[in-house]
Amino acid sequence: MAEPNSGNLISAIVTSVAARRRVLLGGAVLVGLGWVGSTAWRVSQGPLRNSPHYQISVESVQISPPPPWVRVDIRSTAIDRAAMQGPLSVIDPEQSIARIAQAFRGEPWVRKVNRVELQAPNGARVDLQWRQPLAVVELATDAGLVLTPLDAESVRLPSAGLHDGELRRLPRITHIQDAPPEGEAWANPQVNGAVALISSLGPAWTRLSLADVVPSRMPEIRGDQQFYQYELLTIGGTRIYWGAAPGVPADEPAFNAKLTTLQQFVQREQVRLDSDYSPKTIDLRHGFDTTKRIAKKNDGKRTAQAPDDPDSEVVK
Repeated sequence: MAEPNSGNLISAIVTSVAARRRVLLGGAVLVGLGWVGSTAWRVSQGPLRNSPHYQISVESVQISPPPPWVRVDIRSTAIDRAAMQGPLSVIDPEQSIARIAQAFRGEPWVRKVNRVELQAPNGARVDLQWRQPLAVVELATDAGLVLTPLDAESVRLPSAGLHDGELRRLPRITHIQDAPPEGEAWANPQVNGAVALISSLGPAWTRLSLADVVPSRMPEIRGDQQFYQYELLTIGGTRIYWGAAPGVPADEPAFNAKLTTLQQFVQREQVRLDSDYSPKTIDLRHGFDTTKRIAKKNDGKRTAQAPDDPDSEVVK
């Protein structure tokens, strides 16, 4: 076997070392250029971020078309809130998108922010899901009776922009003593049960001429179960003893069974629950029971358009 040529071996080693040095030097140059470019970009971002040409303003923000019941422009308060931490600029997209999304989530009328997209040179498009009033909570205050709207998730909504007549026509939840700030949900189980009942009734609420939901002031205790009972008042003044809210494991017929029983009675007997001649009471808690009115009493009639006390003032 021939011995390796020492001269060739040394030459190969020198060539390999030189190649590695060139690679390392090239990498160092690229890293240096990247650092210089990054530093230069960060330095230049300041003036660009503060430039009005790239700053996001209220007028440059587009949102999903609001529904008819939202009559206030929420963009102003949302963008002002987002800009409290500094200018909103398309030059800083990640931070601007996060702050805009968080600001719109804080708007009481907004249920969900689906997407925020920045648009050149200084615009933004915000895709929103809106909340819808389901009912009102009647609260007694020094100013009179206040009708406070809420949605199907028990979130308190603003009354600003809603007309007094619109509030009065919504299902009314009574006997509630407190309310959370706008945009926050009631933690009160009385309210949550009433909302579940109204939501479950759906279109039947109007067909049955219902006006109020009255929760019991104290929960009912049956064994290890504890729950609130609910009464429904009709426009004609009938008091319907409904019982527990939907889904509550009370020793009562299920929600659908109660609703079917009530609807069949109304249809079979041709009962108008918006009339003074409707029954005095209907009890659905353990089957079906009803009592007739002894005499026509106009002062007992309950309407969705007027408070219990005609002298009470409803303020928005």
